[in-house]
Amino acid sequence: MFSNQGPSLSEAQFIGQASSYDGSRGGQAVFSPDGTMYVRYSAADGLFIFDFDRQEGLLSNFRHIPIGDPVISGGVAISPSSRFLYVSSTLRVYQYDLWASDIAATKDTVAEYDGFQSPFPTTFFNAQLAPDCKIYLNSQNGVDRLHVIHQPDEPGDNCLFEQHAIELPHPHSISLPNFPNYRLGPLIPGEKPPPPCELIVDTQSPQPAAEGIKAWVFPNPATDYLKVVFERPHPKNGLAILYNSLGQIVSTYDLSPMEREHRLELISVAPGLYFVVLYIDHIPVFNSKIVVNR
Repeated sequence: MFSNQGPSLSEAQFIGQASSYDGSRGGQAVFSPDGTMYVRYSAADGLFIFDFDRQEGLLSNFRHIPIGDPVISGGVAISPSSRFLYVSSTLRVYQYDLWASDIAATKDTVAEYDGFQSPFPTTFFNAQLAPDCKIYLNSQNGVDRLHVIHQPDEPGDNCLFEQHAIELPHPHSISLPNFPNYRLGPLIPGEKPPPPCELIVDTQSPQPAAEGIKAWVFPNPATDYLKVVFERPHPKNGLAILYNSLGQIVSTYDLSPMEREHRLELISVAPGLYFVVLYIDHIPVFNSKIVVNR
């Protein structure tokens, strides 16, 4: 509780089952973005899931879901809508539907480690919902890559899990920035909580109906490169054009047909605000603001 003298412990709550976690193996805990659930995961215990009353600060409705993988570490994150829970278990990432009556029955494998190394294995460790509404995962090794869940509010493979998607300037190990949900605010009966994040890369940009093409461009902010990912391989020639804030063309990039992913080099592009427009067969299919920052 809080008073004029600051925070103090008013009472202790005991709920659920005793944890066998001894601190020697990695894990992670997270509140849902809407503040209604608390989830804790460790390799020793599996998942502990609680409902949470953020006015009283009390947990309830304990549920235990064993994961069963023979691993020593992992992490958890929850999608922006507070519906989908992601559990990383070293070699796999699972998705659970927190809105289902039987959460355990909704378990879906959305990623299996593909063997990539840079320079060590880029397995799955902790996870973090970021301000751009994507979930990023790191590794427990000293690597220079991050994994990305591009659409965490979509079920199954539609969440678009991309392994080792972000190349970092330097290797890092078992560390991720923490982004508390400062937007949640007070609980107002009958009102939905504000969204915990905003799409920096606009995945909802209008697409020409005749083409039906959907694309994503990331990371944003970018440093030395951009990656273009199409929902499916495009059958025709394409073009990516980078404009500066004055509308002048800075760079153009050819997008070969039948490829789903393209890398756009930004080494010669000065830091600043830019606009990227993607064309397939001379038809614009995507546009977004990006920031180049070094």
